[in-house]
Parts: sequence; C-alpha cells; structure tokens
Amino acid sequence: MKKIFLIALFSICTNVLFAQEEKQKRSEDTVYAHVQLQPEFPGGMKAFYKYISDNFKPNKGGKMLVTFVVEADGSVTEVKIVKGINAKWDKKLYKIIENSPKWEPGSQDGKPIRASYRLPLTINLN
Repeated sequence: MKKIFLIALFSICTNVLFAQEEKQKRSEDTVYAHVQLQPEFPGGMKAFYKYISDNFKPNKGGKMLVTFVVEADGSVTEVKIVKGINAKWDKKLYKIIENSPKWEPGSQDGKPIRASYRLPLTINLN
C-alpha cells in the first residue's frame, strides 16, 4: 500500500512540475499585441524613421504596412510586409527592419515580453 501511495504521490508531483514548466514556456512564447509599455527604438520613433529613410530610398512612392515582433531581448523577428510597393522594394525594407538595432523591449508587469509592432509608412518622393 505504501508503494502505491508513493508512486501516486510521485506521479502527481511530476505532473504538477511539468504543467508549471509548460505554462512558463507558453507565456515566454506569447506575442502581446497590447502591452503596458510599448517597445521603443533607441532614440524614439523620430530616430527610427530616420534609420528607415537613411537606408530605404525607393524610386516609387506609396503606402506600406509592416508588422514585426520585438523580442524580449530587443531583437526584431517575424517581419512581414503586409502592404508593399513591389517585390524589390518590399525585400529591401524587410532586410532593413530585420537588421535594425536592438529595441528597448515592451514590458508587462515589469517584465520584458515579446510584443507585436505595426508600422505604417508613407513613401514620398519629394
């Protein structure tokens, strides 16, 4: 009887620990759309738009929409050109965003988190 009790107790404890570990892993994988503190490019949005304009010089104007994830370490991943100009310039902008300097990550309850970011761009050739 003691053996059965010990086996049952061990099984319950193992399941509880595994469940807690799985929950923590899922929360680390979560990408937040709405956060308490938004990610920020070093120097703010003005500096980010300068970074874009210094590196992105298309020969065609228009509106673009880019989404990406700012990771908890500040790196940029999961870049998607939602609305682009053409394949050549979409690919160029993709690389520029992907290779941007590390951001200050967003945070939730004081902890850095993965946060989605949506960036509309208007390209003027004036």
